Amino acid sequence: MDHLGVTHRDGVLHVRMAHPPVNAFTVALLEELRDAFLTSGPRPRVIVLSSEVGGIFAAGGDLRFMAQADEPTSSRYVLLCQEVYGLLERSDQVSIAAIDGACLGGGLEIALAADIRVASPTSRLGLPEASLGILAGGGAIHRLVRATGQGVARDLLLAGEPISGATAHGWGLVSRLSEDPVAEALRLAARIAELSPDAMAATKSLAIAASTDDLAAGLADEHRRWLEVRRGTNAQEGLTAFAERREARFVADD
Repeated sequence: MDHLGVTHRDGVLHVRMAHPPVNAFTVALLEELRDAFLTSGPRPRVIVLSSEVGGIFAAGGDLRFMAQADEPTSSRYVLLCQEVYGLLERSDQVSIAAIDGACLGGGLEIALAADIRVASPTSRLGLPEASLGILAGGGAIHRLVRATGQGVARDLLLAGEPISGATAHGWGLVSRLSEDPVAEALRLAARIAELSPDAMAATKSLAIAASTDDLAAGLADEHRRWLEVRRGTNAQEGLTAFAERREARFVADD
């Protein structure tokens, strides 16, 4: 791929954006991300998204392209952004965004689609669209409200001012701080990759649905998925391993 570095090892797919100077989300980069998330062959258990460009996670949309594009072209571009970010969010794999540097606009939108966000204290996260006379159209508005609540979300969306990774952690926008976010993300990914993939997939799906489901429907769905997972060989292996005081050996194709 021209704009990505991709490695798949021990159940972890590490996707590294490499489109200097700022990892702007051109159509080409978005299409490569889509292809990476839809990877064929052995299915990864965890996806880690990071950057190979120093000081930058991703600066967001291709503003020069958008300034020149007509309305139909701009519309297709925003829908492509929604598609790519949605693939990451809806995948069965656990996803981790490792943020080290500027994470702005579309960069924050794709990070919001990840299950876990790890950032350095000095990273800058924000949605500057308000200062450009546009709005975040790739899913940031809904995902940000669900992740942080109305107060924090409206502050970031309406003021358009970036915040540090340390502040983002305090506001609940990122769940982990690290001086080396990529190393921490890979450490965490290796841990998750050893867990039962069917249990992880069901848990992720239920957690996403919990943002919109009413409690009764959510509990019913949780019970249904619990039964599905419990019938699998991974659940029996996990419980047996606990009783035998040994490490469980989960399989990917349960």
